[in-house]
Amino acid sequence: MGIPIEYELNIVEKLKINVDLVSYKDGILYLIEVKGRISDNNKYYYSSETLLRCALEIKTYYESLKNKKNEIFEGIKKSKRNKEIVVGSNVDEIRMAILVPDGSVAAEQYKNKDFPNINELISKWNIEVLVFKNTKIKD
Repeated sequence: MGIPIEYELNIVEKLKINVDLVSYKDGILYLIEVKGRISDNNKYYYSSETLLRCALEIKTYYESLKNKKNEIFEGIKKSKRNKEIVVGSNVDEIRMAILVPDGSVAAEQYKNKDFPNINELISKWNIEVLVFKNTKIKD
């Protein structure tokens, strides 16, 4: 999925869309919805958001931005945080992904065969789901 190149990016100011993470590899720009946070009573990343909500959120961003790939990419290339994109690189397509912590509601629904409809929808929309290993953050 490439190298993360931008985060918490308000890509197109007029649209007021904040994409959590953007990565780039070989002409493909990935819009990534990241879920998980640490609470006072839990030392691991967790999210109670459902897989459906995650999918709808990234799909909404994608639909709003899919025709603006060149505008998005030019803005990212000019960003002060971005050091990874070679000038002259281009975007051939935009894809979607969801990044969720292991043990979260969305991760369990993704792994569980009792949720065939949402997993079918994710497949139909061509959304990649990545479940990251949940490691202890605080002592």
